[in-house]
Formats: sequence, structure tokens, C-alpha cells
Amino acid sequence: MTDKKTENMYCRLRPYLYKNADLSKVDMILNDVIEDKLKAKFVGKKFQITGQRDILDYFKVKVGESKIEKVYCLFLDAKNRILCCEHMNDGTLTQSVVYPREIAKRAMDLGALSVVLYHNHPSGIVTASEADKTITKKLMFGLLHLDIQLLDHIIVGEDKYYSFYEEGLIERYKSEHKNMMENLI
Repeated sequence: MTDKKTENMYCRLRPYLYKNADLSKVDMILNDVIEDKLKAKFVGKKFQITGQRDILDYFKVKVGESKIEKVYCLFLDAKNRILCCEHMNDGTLTQSVVYPREIAKRAMDLGALSVVLYHNHPSGIVTASEADKTITKKLMFGLLHLDIQLLDHIIVGEDKYYSFYEEGLIERYKSEHKNMMENLI
């Protein structure tokens, strides 16, 4: 035990290190420790997001093997450095609620230039549902009016992921938005 945080973690885990331990509490404590380490490593540092792999690595422990959908947003500055990672909502086994207004408000409060939306599918099936596509488009259109980019919406399940960016949907939605705006003029 070399530092106070490690010592504190050990003290919190000690009662659960015996037979018949409540493993959910152990898991919760370990996730807290891992999240602290992630924040110390990435948030506010000069860590730059360069692709989906960086984002997947960043979120790997956040949703883990959750039995419910969890929604997170990564807020980035002009150089794609992480300003903040925020847990936005928990859902159910098959769905979650995303509030574009809350994401836009938080992005504005942080001075974020871009956002990455991230959630899990506990079923392991990473295909984007129609609801996923609709909320992504709605969020993107709202953010674009505020000069904030939605870089990606990533859905993870088991060891697979679905990226709206990699599937070409982000560019398609941007094009639809551009056409819509041109038709207004």
C-alpha cells in the first residue's frame, strides 16, 4: 500500500474479502477506484481523442457488463481533449432516455466544441435501433445550431461496437441538416 487512495480502497474492500462476500459491493468499490484512475489519467490532461479506439478504451470500465443501458457523453475542446465525461442517464434492459437539451446545456456550460454520445446494449447486439438513429439525428441537429459538433454516437455490447461515424451516418445526418438549412433560405 503506497498511497492513501490505495489504503482507503483496501479498507473498504477488507470486509468483503471473506467467504459469502457481497460481490456487488466489491464490484462497486472497484469501479469507483477505476473511475478515479481514469479521471486522473484523462480528464483535464492533454490526452487527445484520435479515434474510436481511444473512446472505447476510455469507456471500457464505465459500463462493463451492466444489465441496464447506461448513457455517457464525452465533452471535448477544440483539440479533442477531454473536458469532461458525464454519466447522463441509466435506462432499462432494452432502452434509455437521452435528453438533447441537457446534453446541449452541459456542452455550453463547459465550452465544449464537440460531443461523443456513448451507450451500451446489455443484450450484446450492437445494431443501432430506429430510436438510436432518431435521437442521434435530433441531438446532432440541435448541437449544430449551437456550433457544437456531434463527432460520434457509439453503441457497445460485449466485445463489439457500432459507430455512427464509421457507418457513415454522422456525415449523412450533417448533409441532411445542410440541405434542410439551404431550403430555408
